[in-house]
Amino acid sequence: LQPLIENAIWHGLIPADVKEKKLILNLKEAGEYIRFEIIDNGKGFNTSISTKPDSSEKTSMGLSITISRLKDLNKLYGKKFTLSTGPATKDSDYPGVKAVVEIPKMYRT
Repeated sequence: LQPLIENAIWHGLIPADVKEKKLILNLKEAGEYIRFEIIDNGKGFNTSISTKPDSSEKTSMGLSITISRLKDLNKLYGKKFTLSTGPATKDSDYPGVKAVVEIPKMYRT
């Protein structure tokens, strides 16, 4: 989660010229998954980007490492670990970014 929070701050909020900068972290249960959401109201993307572990799109070093770790976890546990990003709002000037990481609930027996 650290690279996503860092990206939200450095690439979204710091360059954003908004009166009140916001960084929201949500943790939720979503069925058989734990869902982490990192939401900012910064500059956002020009277009929505999908950074699922099987994606070959160019990303930052922090995101590349995160995606690589999710791929490794997918292989190790045979379960679906995902990362997706997109606009947080429909505001055309400062749409922000919503990054979502979902990891499966795992129980020790």
